[in-house]
Amino acid sequence: MATTINQSLLAILVALDQSDEPLTEEQQEALYKMGQRLGTKPKKWSSHLDKLLTVFPEESDFIKSYHEASQALAQFPSEEITQILPDEKEIEQFFPDAPVVKRAYFEGQADQSSQEICNFVSSVVKSHHPAETSKKLNLAQRLAESLKAFGNS
Repeated sequence: MATTINQSLLAILVALDQSDEPLTEEQQEALYKMGQRLGTKPKKWSSHLDKLLTVFPEESDFIKSYHEASQALAQFPSEEITQILPDEKEIEQFFPDAPVVKRAYFEGQADQSSQEICNFVSSVVKSHHPAETSKKLNLAQRLAESLKAFGNS
């Protein structure tokens, strides 16, 4: 099954959440640049992702967690992936003074064209401490709970 932009981008945040290794300056810079590139050229997400992954050692916690999260997210129908994201009230609770992390507003169902997940991930990876931000969002636990609920339905 082909990995979608939403699955790949959320897998990055889950990997940041799960990784115990601190990010190097080079890795933080690569995350920031990817966030900037997603904002200006979201259709080139695959090449942005490839550039990011090259700064992480192949055996790192981040890469392992990224691949595990990608596989887990591939089990979801694409229209249900946005349920993993925190809602606007949760984001305000986690980050009361940081307008950087916001969910994009859109009408209807989130999908590939709504750019909601792309915008959200871009905001998180451009934050001053993307790994800490991802840990606060607790996306790994949200994914596990969603998979469990999805498996029981």
